[in-house]
Amino acid sequence: RAEDALGHDEAARTAFERASALYPKAQSPRLALSHIARRAGNRTAAQRELHAIAALPDDERRREDPWWLYYHAR
Repeated sequence: RAEDALGHDEAARTAFERASALYPKAQSPRLALSHIARRAGNRTAAQRELHAIAALPDDERRREDPWWLYYHAR
């Protein structure tokens, strides 16, 4: 998110792609990739990421998205 906030699109895209590879059932990196693609005018890539999110399990507990647990102490 820091790279994205700084406008470093390529670095942000790389980081979110790594996150998506580590957590393939997570929606957060795919949503970020969609936003980056849309901002760059790549509607096809933006929609591809949204379609991937729609294909994720309905049960949020099966999505394994660490972003949703980041601020919760264990």
